[in-house]
Amino acid sequence: MDTENIDFFANKYNEENWLRFSKCFEKNNFTYDVNENIPQDVFNSLAGLLGVDESKQWITRELKQLDLKTPIELAKTDKGLKALKALIMRMPN
Repeated sequence: MDTENIDFFANKYNEENWLRFSKCFEKNNFTYDVNENIPQDVFNSLAGLLGVDESKQWITRELKQLDLKTPIELAKTDKGLKALKALIMRMPN
């Protein structure tokens, strides 16, 4: 399995930067369904950037930037979650 992009983004991840970034977004109260593997701080950040409805769709999409893995798949491992958070911090707002 090729994880070149996942490795790249996971290595760029910085916990302190993520904590500062994610605190910029309000908590969203949503019903867990397919979102159950996505940590609240990740979904809050996505919802702040994309909106709640678009975020619910986005987390099920294969991401070219992250080796065609979905955010739900990425959130299952520490490295995948770090890569996902690093990508989210680089999304235009």
